[in-house]
Amino acid sequence: MRREDQRPDRDSDKLWEEFDAERTTVDTGELAQLSTNRDELIRLVGDALTEKFGERPAVDDDRDFVLHHMGQPVWIRVHADFPAITIMARVGHGVYSRRATEVELGILNRTATFSRWSLAGRDVWQETAMVALPFVPLHLSVLIDRFLQTMTSTRDDLAYRTGAKVA
Repeated sequence: MRREDQRPDRDSDKLWEEFDAERTTVDTGELAQLSTNRDELIRLVGDALTEKFGERPAVDDDRDFVLHHMGQPVWIRVHADFPAITIMARVGHGVYSRRATEVELGILNRTATFSRWSLAGRDVWQETAMVALPFVPLHLSVLIDRFLQTMTSTRDDLAYRTGAKVA
């Protein structure tokens, strides 16, 4: 992770300038949409993903949307008990040392703004979440982009440092 991407000591005006410079023209459509249940939120998320990617992503048995990035699945889950969405990927498996991996994840978790990493068994997971009350398709789109950029910039180095395998 680049030093300038880390949270501490960043000037907020500079952050907004960088954000504005990276933005492209986006059709905002309906800015915010209220859903009354999980099924409706799943439909709204599916519509937003179709708009973003040009086709509706596959859905697994858990009703999670499945994207693919860097040769591995990235799941987008609509929670059943609360209007929230989680983006997650298993970015490594078979870590050599759980203790050393926890140290590496602790460093990443202190410096990353939107993603969090956790260790489950010997698998490393990257996750981010957003509240969807109301659901804002543009928020999901930007969060997906940020998640995938973070995965691209951290996965291989993290796998090297932890002895994990990827994909």
